[in-house]
Amino acid sequence: MVSERLPTDMFLRVQKSFVVNLNKITSIKRNRIFISKHSIPFSDTIKDELFRQIDPRKWKKSDFKKLLEYLDFKRLNELIQFGNEIKDLEARIP
Repeated sequence: MVSERLPTDMFLRVQKSFVVNLNKITSIKRNRIFISKHSIPFSDTIKDELFRQIDPRKWKKSDFKKLLEYLDFKRLNELIQFGNEIKDLEARIP
């Protein structure tokens, strides 16, 4: 299968018929991934893996709010801590 030859840190099978490039995701709403204006459904079974692989540094602040409905409390705390670390780093940049 072609998807098995793709780098797992960049691509994820989100449905039987869909493999997405994680770097191209522009937003997520409910159980749909958006790549530009294209909507791709994803299953609940891969939800945790999807959010584990997404690099939060590429997301806008408003996108974090969209993620919250999918995350458990532990992951939420990790994201909040990560966001605070990013703010600290941004504040140091001249």
